[in-house]
Amino acid sequence: MSENYSQRDKAINFIPRSAIAGKVGYALIPGGASEMASGYVKALTTDSKNRDTAYLFMQWTTCPAVSLVRVMLPYTLRDPYRLSHYTSPIYRSLWPAAKEYLINLSNSANNAVVDMVMPGGQDYALSIDRMCTSVWAGEDPKSALQKAAAEWDTITDKIGVASQRAAYEQFLKLPGSYPDHTIAKLGMAVRLT
Repeated sequence: MSENYSQRDKAINFIPRSAIAGKVGYALIPGGASEMASGYVKALTTDSKNRDTAYLFMQWTTCPAVSLVRVMLPYTLRDPYRLSHYTSPIYRSLWPAAKEYLINLSNSANNAVVDMVMPGGQDYALSIDRMCTSVWAGEDPKSALQKAAAEWDTITDKIGVASQRAAYEQFLKLPGSYPDHTIAKLGMAVRLT
């Protein structure tokens, strides 16, 4: 949007034109660890009446060719997620600095920390979000943290302490589960140019 790429599409041209188009730069986040936020999730229930069709549709929408088209659409607000997206000559030519944007986005992923991927993860995140919001609204930070801790205990008790401990131990094995365990720190970084 800062480069006026999105605004040229009829579906999203209500967004004001950028005054800084052509003056935008891209860099790694200071401190090194960025966030690899959760994205769209496709799921198929075991009792689906159209399992094969639903699975094939999900497979089609995420295949390299179709997913490239989908991440390039200005109004989908989907980030690229395949190496073929980041290196696509078509994507890299969509606006003057698109190549720089894609290289930086991909290289940032090497140091990214992922959102918590375990039972109750979203509940824990919402609790922290509520706590931060209450502090911004004037609540004492210590009081807000105590409330969040109590909410976390309730979430953990509901799921089961032993179950959560096992899930957390599995989460910690994932690349990017914490700053010293990123793709880059594990020696698996892919650097694009």
